[in-house]
Amino acid sequence: MTPKLRLNKTLAGEEVDRPPAVIPTQNATIGAMESCGVFWPEALREPEAMATLAIASQETCGLEAVRVPFDICVEADSLGCATRFGDKVDPPVSEPKARDSLGDLEFQDEGVVVGRMASVVKAVEIASIKKDDDIPLIAALGTPFEVLCTAYGFEDLFEDLYSQPDMLKEVLDKMLTMLVNYGKLLQKAGADFIMVVDGTSQNLMPAQFQEFSAPYTEKLINVFDIPSILHVCGPCHRLLDDMVKTGPNAISIDSPVPIDLAKKAVQGKCAIVGAINVIELYEGNPEDVRGMVKDCEQKGYDIIAPGCGVVPSTSLNNMLALSNTIKSINR
Repeated sequence: MTPKLRLNKTLAGEEVDRPPAVIPTQNATIGAMESCGVFWPEALREPEAMATLAIASQETCGLEAVRVPFDICVEADSLGCATRFGDKVDPPVSEPKARDSLGDLEFQDEGVVVGRMASVVKAVEIASIKKDDDIPLIAALGTPFEVLCTAYGFEDLFEDLYSQPDMLKEVLDKMLTMLVNYGKLLQKAGADFIMVVDGTSQNLMPAQFQEFSAPYTEKLINVFDIPSILHVCGPCHRLLDDMVKTGPNAISIDSPVPIDLAKKAVQGKCAIVGAINVIELYEGNPEDVRGMVKDCEQKGYDIIAPGCGVVPSTSLNNMLALSNTIKSINR
């Protein structure tokens, strides 16, 4: 069974020989960078470098999927938010707009992407040609609410949930239109799977999630003709039912979320991805990693993967322990 077929079957709820050894979240490490001679921040901005590092991350760490991009500020950067880049271990940070400058966000016409969004589309195109045909390509983008949170000051935004909800919904509608366009271009460029990332909604109450996040995420997911995974960071316990209702082929959860709650929410409607603790993956040794993988298998995760983005300084030995232990599982 090829890695692409295994991942497709897993996300379709069909039987497979073993779990896919994939990491749908950020998985670039220093070891992968050194193996191909491409480092951050170059690989965060330049399409050729991004594709090269994505393929090296897959090959060096024994993974069975290529994944781009490597951070969650791509859309905010393309909307006109200034981005601060660090060195090869520092993810970029966008500078969000304040309330009085929210109107300065630069939305593009349909069929057009600019800035780092354009770089990611081109990187997907390059990687889809250069990678092995049997290896799936996962392209990630933010949910409308997540992009809003990276482009708009957090304190102002959460005040506006109560004081200016209609204004926020107008901006979210624009975010949705932009992301639908972006997602279609990623798919056209060669993405086999879509990872929809939401790093902030765990801070919402369920009613707020249902009003400001879930409906927009559902509309985005429904656009895709390829399988999708919805990732919500952190302790998203109270959002699980609504995450499933947005219609992804899988939900990706972090280590704080009890698997029994996720299974109760899913009820066979989609797969469950998770939930290796990325700090333990970074700080532990290969034996620790093997133990975490076996624990996730016993708990019943359909795809065993980190519950958040991999720390770039995670050792190659630990990454290989993760992928090789997953590959040793028989189902």
